[in-house]
Formats: sequence, structure tokens, C-alpha cells
Amino acid sequence: MFGPCPALRVFIAYSHQDLECARELYNAITSHFDKNRCKVWIDEAELLAGHKWRSRIEAAIASSDIVLVCLSKKMLASRGYVHREVELALDVQKEIPDNRIYIIPVRLDDCDVPASLSNFHWANWFEDFGKRLILKTLEHTLEDKPPPLRMSVSISGMPWLVFLVDLKERRRGQIMAGGRLDGLLLPA
Repeated sequence: MFGPCPALRVFIAYSHQDLECARELYNAITSHFDKNRCKVWIDEAELLAGHKWRSRIEAAIASSDIVLVCLSKKMLASRGYVHREVELALDVQKEIPDNRIYIIPVRLDDCDVPASLSNFHWANWFEDFGKRLILKTLEHTLEDKPPPLRMSVSISGMPWLVFLVDLKERRRGQIMAGGRLDGLLLPA
């Protein structure tokens, strides 16, 4: 049985020097979409005190449908974990078919786009057209997202939902079988 299409999961990678622009991007997306249609992951909203932030960020990138990579002159000229986030997203991108959108470079100012991201069409957040382009791209990706296969099971008398995922499309979920991700198990 096919269930409803789950929300589009969007990860925002940014330098903390660009926090205000990242918040603006986060607010624009969350105000445009119903929260059941699009879930946006940004560290300041998702990380709690005591979380192991590196593993949380890595898991969020691996399970995202879209990674928005915020680029700025400050980001490109400084050190920071955001560069590791870009590497992680590029690694996930290798497993995604070429016709699927996964990484969207978002220029926050008139900066250069690094060679590693230059093959991806970018959007200029500092222009109205760029803001509209990001929202339009997310709408398109949401409409194009295939629904997962869903079934109900009972484990030790408790109802659970299992979402099976086409592994050729994307890595998702947390269930390991034979060393690969097979799906997502959630309490019903």
C-alpha cells in the first residue's frame, strides 16, 4: 500500500558568520510551506544542549532530500564545520541519480562558487529572483518526490509503520540489514 508522500526534508548548511542570512532563509521556507509538507533542519532549531552535534548533523544530511549550501565571501575565507557539511553532502550526491536535485548552492553575497559546487545551478539569495527560484525548486522537488512504500506491522504487540525505500534512489532511515539501509521503522 502506498502512503502519503512524506514531507520534503531540507538541510541548511551555513557558516555561523552568516547566521542572520541562514535564519532568513529558514524563515522564508518555513513560512512558505506547511510544516507537514516541508521540514527544514537548521542547527540552532534542531540541536539541544547535550546532543552529539556532529552525528546529528551527519544523520540530518544523509536523510535530507535537499541540502541548501549557503555560500558567502566570509564562509569561503574562513574555517568551520560547514566545509565538512559540504563534503558530506557531495558524498551523498554521488548516490543520487543525475536527474534528481539534491544540492543547491545559495549565494548570500556576490562570492565565487567553489569548483566542487560549480556544476550545480545556484541561486542568489541577495536577489528577489533567487529567493523565488529556491522556493520554486523546493516546490518542484516536493511534487517530484516518489511516495515510500508503507506497511503496518506489530512487534511485541505494539503497532509500527515501516517505510520501505528504493535504495537506488536515496539512503534514508535507520534500519540496517546486510550493511545497507533498507527503510525506516516508526511507532504507529
